[in-house]
Amino acid sequence: MILLWSVSTLIFLLTVLLAFMLFRAGVKVYIERHRNKEGSRIRSKLLFGDLVLTLAPALFYVVFSVYVLNRHLDYWFSKPAENALKRLDSLYRKEAQERVEAETGWLSLLPQTQDAARTARFDSAFLRKIA
Repeated sequence: MILLWSVSTLIFLLTVLLAFMLFRAGVKVYIERHRNKEGSRIRSKLLFGDLVLTLAPALFYVVFSVYVLNRHLDYWFSKPAENALKRLDSLYRKEAQERVEAETGWLSLLPQTQDAARTARFDSAFLRKIA
């Protein structure tokens, strides 16, 4: 865990450092271009090339990752998950049905229930006790 945190922190710091260096170079080129300094045009082209070479792989990585994560992973893992949920649902329904059948069988064998069925009178204390 500490190793992962330290590597992530290092990557973040290096990214901030690179952004600062590119920003500083951009400000310098901007000032030189306004002063019509010699070689400022070539420096601005080089800086633009550096920016493209820096941002293009990162942009490609982000777009590719989003595409893979949003499109393909959902497709790859949705079917097994759906099948597992269907299987769990059917097992739960089967277990619930068996439990209901067992409880109704148990209730039908009680003498109080049989007496209530014959006389059509229910003992409320018995019903509260079994509930």
